[in-house]
Amino acid sequence: MLSPPNHTYAAVVVIIDGCTVKCLTKAKTPFIDGLIERGSYSLSCKSIYPTVTYAAHSSILTGVKPHAHGIVGNTFYDRELDKIIDLDEYDVNSLLLSRTLFEMVEGVKAAVGEPVTKGADIVVTKEEVQSSDLWKQDEYAIEKAIDIIVKQRPTLIVINLPGMDAISERFGPESREAIRAMEKVDELIGRLDDVLRNNYVDHLLVILSDHGLTEVRENLDLKALLKDLGPTEFLICPSHRFAHIYISSKEKREEAKRILRSDPRLELVLDARESEEFGLSSPRTGD
Repeated sequence: MLSPPNHTYAAVVVIIDGCTVKCLTKAKTPFIDGLIERGSYSLSCKSIYPTVTYAAHSSILTGVKPHAHGIVGNTFYDRELDKIIDLDEYDVNSLLLSRTLFEMVEGVKAAVGEPVTKGADIVVTKEEVQSSDLWKQDEYAIEKAIDIIVKQRPTLIVINLPGMDAISERFGPESREAIRAMEKVDELIGRLDDVLRNNYVDHLLVILSDHGLTEVRENLDLKALLKDLGPTEFLICPSHRFAHIYISSKEKREEAKRILRSDPRLELVLDARESEEFGLSSPRTGD
């Protein structure tokens, strides 16, 4: 390993996509446990609303809520562009309305597996990381990050580990597979920290999750639920357990709200005005 130079410092942000507190506490994570003992931590942080990947990552990297950065879900209707935006197929950076951490920090900035890359000098795309085998994605991301650290010594590096999210969605957020994945993540971050110690005088390591997950046993068909609205135009843009609903007829919006609020399976139904309280009011927000 290289000896640490006497002038380099770094901030390193590791986002464990979809990591839940329950999974973290059930897993054996000696490195993270040690970090908690000598650092600062919270197990009661709240994500933004909606708690989905692209909106949450945009808030992490900009420091503002969706009403300011404009990423109001994984899928939404952009009235200005007159098109449905699915961020699994569309570059989130082209729609971001706020400055990112990469644009605020001086020096070399790197992003690995992170969807929000606006302002980064070195980028290993989310697509590249996720093209690996499901169980190897996080390891691939860490190895890429280590290579960048050794060769480029970035001032800021943001690393997104997508494996936990995908494994938890497939097997369940508290499954043995998810716990095993969390234990592997702990090992990988420990390896990353060793490299940081050998390449910088000092570094700040921040580990967080963008959102948690909930066990889901039923699919709710919103289109079928709203069938009684009649021949009005409406558009549904779902993002997991959240959806934007756009209704062209103002008269039908109150009726739709009444129908949705009468269904006990729905926890929260907001109109455009009420969404302000949740930091979600935007021209891209549903009605």
